[in-house]
Amino acid sequence: MTVQRILKLGLTLAFVVGVVMFCLAKREQQPIKAEYDRLTAKFGEMPAIAPDRYQVLRLPTNEPWDLMWRFRRPENTGILIEDYIAFGGGSCSGSLYSNDNNRDASIVRFHIDFDRPQMRCFFKFDGGASTCGSGDKKTADAFREHWDELKIETVSSSHAVDFSPDEILELVRITAPAKFADGSSVRSGKDGLCLLVRVGAQAAFDQEKAAAEKQR
Repeated sequence: MTVQRILKLGLTLAFVVGVVMFCLAKREQQPIKAEYDRLTAKFGEMPAIAPDRYQVLRLPTNEPWDLMWRFRRPENTGILIEDYIAFGGGSCSGSLYSNDNNRDASIVRFHIDFDRPQMRCFFKFDGGASTCGSGDKKTADAFREHWDELKIETVSSSHAVDFSPDEILELVRITAPAKFADGSSVRSGKDGLCLLVRVGAQAAFDQEKAAAEKQR
């Protein structure tokens, strides 16, 4: 087999793999886009207040463990969402990024499904989605029963919050007490941290990382 033929086969294979990956990614985005379109139809469009700043507004939901926000970002500016989940003792962390120039608004949603054998935490964004298994049924029942004892800090649902591309916004922080009111222990992360979601431009996160490295 000649070198030229090997190169042709390699290019063909790379093209096929690229097409398959594109189709898979597009298929994964379809349910997320459908949910965004449904919520947009329900709540209406989010008006632009400051075109050079991010805007975020919390949306109403039917369950306290179903949290949802709407974002509007500056034109031609991406958004990075960094999440840490530690309900049930184990932890998951990751980041999702979107730079869709065809859409300047996004829906972000965090939801806990308590009705599975293992409690599941779902994090959805038009830049992707992630799932974290967090504890057994006993742990799930404890969190559901004592949800009102958790400290939930997030943005307002009555007016939009805006911030610059140079800033990182702490979208939501949920912490648990050392013990629930009935004396049962809580399985969570360090210092009771159950959920932390931060959002901002990629450059803002890069700048934060560089500053942290300088301090070492």
